[in-house]
Amino acid sequence: MTTRPARATTTDGRPLRTRLATLGVVGAVLVLAACGDDVADPTGTASTEPESLTSVGTGVGGWSEEPDPIGDVPVDEITALIRTQDEYDAWLDGLPSPEIETETLTADVDFDTSVVLTYAQPICDESLRVVTDGTGAIAGHAVAPTEPDEQFECEMNWLRIIVREITLDELGVDSADDVRYDPSILEDS
Repeated sequence: MTTRPARATTTDGRPLRTRLATLGVVGAVLVLAACGDDVADPTGTASTEPESLTSVGTGVGGWSEEPDPIGDVPVDEITALIRTQDEYDAWLDGLPSPEIETETLTADVDFDTSVVLTYAQPICDESLRVVTDGTGAIAGHAVAPTEPDEQFECEMNWLRIIVREITLDELGVDSADDVRYDPSILEDS
């Protein structure tokens, strides 16, 4: 007869595995905040945006593959301008890798007054931002730290995803239909 070892539990009787999983989620959120993700700086005030562009939106979700790389993920399948809750739900359901944890990307957004830009990019110590040119055009981009002591060498660039809610008022438009994703505004500035 083979006996199974006793399951490790915490002092309140919960399985240790549950407690460790909770600590893992909390750790992931802290990593996102410490690594300069937009959730940590939703105003974008520390960025060095081109003069003709303005950082917009509020970080409402984020995810990073650090420290467990998930392999090649096509970032163009993650970046999306989302105008409705149905589009948001479809985006979450259609993420190209099952390792991407949707719990940290789920947000409560008022789609009557806002749009969402989901943006992904492999980065090291940069922050991901969303900018506008004031005409309803938006684009995502990475901004390196401005202080030299905040920069460091990376062994690899980690895939990071941000979910940013942007109000129509911030963009100066009346309708979500007037908002467009246009990365060429970064080149034009």
